[in-house]
Amino acid sequence: TITLIMHRYAYVNIVFNHGNMNSVDLHKIQELLLIGLISLPLQGLSMYFTSIFFSQKNTIKPFLINGLALILFLLCYKLNIFENGLESIMWGMVMSYGFSCILQMFFLQKNHMKLVVGNITMNFIIGVTLSVSTLYIMNLALIELNLHHVTSLLISIIIGILASIVLIIFDDQA
Repeated sequence: TITLIMHRYAYVNIVFNHGNMNSVDLHKIQELLLIGLISLPLQGLSMYFTSIFFSQKNTIKPFLINGLALILFLLCYKLNIFENGLESIMWGMVMSYGFSCILQMFFLQKNHMKLVVGNITMNFIIGVTLSVSTLYIMNLALIELNLHHVTSLLISIIIGILASIVLIIFDDQA
C-alpha cells in the first residue's frame, strides 16, 4: 500500500494514460486510487478480525458489526455527509471499514485480546518499524531519480520484497 500510494502517479500513467484521457481525468483517477489504497489496510484488518471471530465459532458478531457498518455507510450516503459522487462513496467505504474495525477490536479486546496482540513481540515491532522505514525511505529516493514509470514501479516491487525480508529477519515466528 505504501509503495502504491507513493507511486500512484506512475501507476495511473502506465495503466490509464492512453486514448481520450486528459490530465484532469488522470488526476481524478489518482485521487480515487489514493482513497482506495487508504481503505486496503482497513479491509485487511476487518477480514483478519472476522476470521478470529469465525475461529471461535462466532459468526453472529461479525455479521451484526458489518451490518451496522453497512447501515452507517448507507445513512451517510443518503444524508450527503460526504457529498455526491464516486469520491464520496469511496470515503464512505473507508469510514465504514474503519467503524467495523473499531467495533471488532472492541469486542475482541473485551473477550479475546490475547488473540490480537498476544503474538506481538518486540522483535516483530522492530521488524515492522524497520521494514516500513526501509520501504518509505527507498521509495522516496526512487521518486527523486525520476525514472521511467515502468522502471520505477518494477524497482519499487523489489524494494517491497527487501522490506518483507527485513520483517522476516526480525520476526521470531516467520
